[in-house]
Amino acid sequence: MADVASLSPGAEALRREAAGPSGPKPRHVLSRRNIFLYGTLIVVALYYLLPLYVMIVTSLKGMPEIRLGNIFSPPMEITFEPWVKAWATACTGLNCDGLSRGFWNSVRITVPSVLLSIAIASVNGYALANWRFKGADTFFIILIVGAFIPYQVMIYPIVIILREIGIYGSLTGLVLAVGVAFVQFWPDWTMIVLVACVFFVGQFIEGNILQPRLVGKSVGLHPVWLMFALFAFGALFGFVGLLIAVPASAAIAVLVRFAIARYLESPLYKGHATG
Repeated sequence: MADVASLSPGAEALRREAAGPSGPKPRHVLSRRNIFLYGTLIVVALYYLLPLYVMIVTSLKGMPEIRLGNIFSPPMEITFEPWVKAWATACTGLNCDGLSRGFWNSVRITVPSVLLSIAIASVNGYALANWRFKGADTFFIILIVGAFIPYQVMIYPIVIILREIGIYGSLTGLVLAVGVAFVQFWPDWTMIVLVACVFFVGQFIEGNILQPRLVGKSVGLHPVWLMFALFAFGALFGFVGLLIAVPASAAIAVLVRFAIARYLESPLYKGHATG
């Protein structure tokens, strides 16, 4: 009977309680390593949160209190007037109707695009997670790495693609840009006109400044000389003149440089005659 009693669950529990806790010894939470680690993290977090604190605290102060220069002190009298002014009457660019218009424009554009992106990404993610094809791991690594590529790296291929399909630098691009401006800024004609002006100014700079400079560097010509050659050959020979302007002007420049070099080495320039 004693053996049966010793095997009962109650006796086993009493024996474990009398023996004390078992298992590995718990680590001390307040060890030197943890104190140093979490202390460093708290200091770094406070350092990065300091600008946010200054911005919020300053926005809740009146102008007389801001002029005192105590940027770290809490406001003596909290006021939300700067928030109201920034929302309703602050000037952003050419408009003085506050941040409300830009905020709601961003909401109308961002919320549908984010929802659509989440819906498409969820379907694609579910399919890719359950479809284990050959090379899936490599494909997933490429996707993850591609997500961290800066957007600026993608601008050049996008421009090349738009140019190849006939949208970049054409009337189609202007129509698309102004159409998007109509959808986003209507009935603000100022912003719509500015979008069109940006398109025309970009075309002017690209066609009359950047292109002559880049082409001039590649053939060793000054941009002014290249522009003069384009105008001159175009006026003399029309469209064919525009095609031959760059190689012809480069050939003329080579001949001129050769003639100048020979002249600088000649006795006529050096001031003495040959024997």
